[in-house]
Amino acid sequence: MDRADFIDLLNYDSANVLLLENISRRYKTFLITGSPRHISISRLEKIGISPNLFDYMDFGDNSQGNIKLDGSIYRIFLSSSPYPPENHVYIGDSRKSDILPAKSLGMMTIAVGGEIEEADANVERLTDIEELLL
Repeated sequence: MDRADFIDLLNYDSANVLLLENISRRYKTFLITGSPRHISISRLEKIGISPNLFDYMDFGDNSQGNIKLDGSIYRIFLSSSPYPPENHVYIGDSRKSDILPAKSLGMMTIAVGGEIEEADANVERLTDIEELLL
């Protein structure tokens, strides 16, 4: 298992695809990930999500350390957005690199897959955010 490529473990999920398509029709959508572009695009395509659904994407292609963990990617993103931080919702599964940095800058946060006390909302599955956003 330690030799398996993570992408081999991903599967197409029509419910997630439909959810993201519906969200992208109603809101501007952004992808901020610490993974390199080529890996992220491969993962998206494997689960059936078009990169074209996102209005903005930022990848971990640089060599400046973990820009998600130190919060710098969120500051860069917010500085280019015409909207105030409180008008952004960041959805993630990591307390340390998703929820805490986004929350510290004033963004609303939704934790997926587990209870994170600092998040504004917690859901078990990605599709559970539908009732919160749509």
